[in-house]
Amino acid sequence: MTKRSIIVQDNGQTAAAIKEPAQDSATEATPNTRARKPRESQTDRAIREVKELLKLKLQVQKDQEQIGLIRPTIEKLFSCADITEEEAQNILVRLDQLEHCLTRKEQYRVAKEKAKAAFALFDEAEIQPEAPPDSN
Repeated sequence: MTKRSIIVQDNGQTAAAIKEPAQDSATEATPNTRARKPRESQTDRAIREVKELLKLKLQVQKDQEQIGLIRPTIEKLFSCADITEEEAQNILVRLDQLEHCLTRKEQYRVAKEKAKAAFALFDEAEIQPEAPPDSN
């Protein structure tokens, strides 16, 4: 903790006032007790991972449509035809879109790998019919 002083001037007279000790901003934000983050169960994690996979799959499907629109624009770069400044700007915008599409596709691949463990957990949880008891 640090003490802060304030100098007050009134009609040419100077007086020093000492303020109460101020708490550092780091100690203000930190309570005396730390709240523990509840542990995520395997089931909760599995469901979260499958939800993430679903979200990314929908985005990747939408991105595939965008890639279909981007490809002809980029193919102009490999042709002998001249392009205008406006077309060049359009290509730059499309390349940025393509970059985002490819990033999401990679995120989808990673999410798919994580979700495989979730599917294994779901398989384990599935109730299998019991074998009939031996009649011996």
